[in-house]
Amino acid sequence: MAIQTVHVEAKEDESPSSGYTIVRKTTQVERMFYIYHRLGIQSNVVVAARYASAQPGKQGLYLSDEAVFSALNAVITKYPEIGLVGVVEQSDANTHLLSMASLHTIDLDTCVEFIDDDVPELDEKFFEKLHGEWFWAENEIKPGQPWWKIMVLGRRDVVFVYHHSVCDGSFGMTFHREFLAALNESAGSGARMQVSRKIQLNPDRVRLSANLEEAIRRKPPMFGILFGLVMFLFYRFFYAKALFFTDYPKPKPLLKDPLAIATSSERTKTKVTNYRIPAEKMDAILAACREHGTTFTPFMMVMITGTLAADFYPNAKVGFTRYAVDMRAVGNFETLAGDQGKDLNLAASVPEPEWLKKYRRAFPASASDEKTDVKVDSKAAWKLVQDYGRRMKNTRAGGEDSAVYKAWLSGNAMGPSLEEFASKSLPSLKVFMQNTFSFSNLGALKSLPQASKVEEPTVKIADVLFSTGSPHGAAGYHGMVFNTAGVAGGDTVINACTEAGMAPEGMPRAVLDGVMARIDAIV
Repeated sequence: MAIQTVHVEAKEDESPSSGYTIVRKTTQVERMFYIYHRLGIQSNVVVAARYASAQPGKQGLYLSDEAVFSALNAVITKYPEIGLVGVVEQSDANTHLLSMASLHTIDLDTCVEFIDDDVPELDEKFFEKLHGEWFWAENEIKPGQPWWKIMVLGRRDVVFVYHHSVCDGSFGMTFHREFLAALNESAGSGARMQVSRKIQLNPDRVRLSANLEEAIRRKPPMFGILFGLVMFLFYRFFYAKALFFTDYPKPKPLLKDPLAIATSSERTKTKVTNYRIPAEKMDAILAACREHGTTFTPFMMVMITGTLAADFYPNAKVGFTRYAVDMRAVGNFETLAGDQGKDLNLAASVPEPEWLKKYRRAFPASASDEKTDVKVDSKAAWKLVQDYGRRMKNTRAGGEDSAVYKAWLSGNAMGPSLEEFASKSLPSLKVFMQNTFSFSNLGALKSLPQASKVEEPTVKIADVLFSTGSPHGAAGYHGMVFNTAGVAGGDTVINACTEAGMAPEGMPRAVLDGVMARIDAIV
């Protein structure tokens, strides 16, 4: 049974003893991920990196306490927005509103953990365990403790795990980019690092400009929302048994009280299956994409869709596909922010329902039970990739007038209270998202700091991994989520995440094997 909590109304100007100051209203995205975490729907986001020596002939790297704390000081100073937490307020209408508040300090001793003994590997089991942690679900705001955590494994792996209300996957890459630059600048200065573990924050620095507030809160055109709803209702009515993932068990019911706190048994468990694409193969894939005038994301969308259609759901007529978009590349948010606060949660996702008959012409079913004996009509497959990429480009074209920007604003049509989100938005999500696979590509991080003040960097990034807790099937995809990240010129890792107990045993591994077999056949 879920736990109930009582909330005291929060005021705009908090006393110093509270440890925070409310700075703004939340966006629909922030409310969604707050509810997701609190009700046990989705746990967290993880972006991890392996740091290594950049000096020729030097193999080992040791990230000392001082080096880590110094680098974190630099990152937090540049991005104080990661000191934001969510505060629940009671409104005059007896509903509850979520506001974003800035901590007054970040105490690094509360959010940094060094693991020097029995060091875990950055593997599937590690990510599953981390996605099983719900660090901030109790909604207790502790002075100095942010809604993220850093784990330093064996003095070389840095794991950034965070509440999705604070920032998105793209910022996870920004975090490591800035952390790498700070490590090199500290090492290059030659000065002994004496840094405070308690970092003071100025709440005024994270308040959003009026221009940015207007850009993220404007009302969406209702026609687009209604069209999308009608389209998905059409597919679900006429093709209910001819979609992907129809063999998954029915998901458990969701908690309905937005102020409840899910118990351990009510929280979603995540199953992680990963595949590492070696640097040489990744180079070949990217070269083939360039040769055909396309990019990696539409290439993978088509490979996954073709594999599911051919090998796993041969009777499906329509495949729901969805890809993540970084809205920073669509809107003019940096300019709108000016020298004021930034919005670090600017991810969107775009659905693309696909008719599957054309996919089966390009991707015949595998001839083996292992799904690795495949044939591909290369010409037809690349045509599908080019078409998918063209639609992706058209969806993003036009900036604030683009289709993706208007869709991203759709959540603003709902009211601001947590009760409205739980009663209206949450039940409607399954219409758009169930029976879907999603692909989120963070891209490749440069291994060395860019525009560094240091002539010869001493530290580089050797590996990057990205994973998200699987969302509960009654609100999320009830399918598969593919999270991808890598290092430029190095390996790329795909973490395929599913809700534990939903996918048939061995299916995620078989899907990845089938995808890679088709890539080998086409590249």
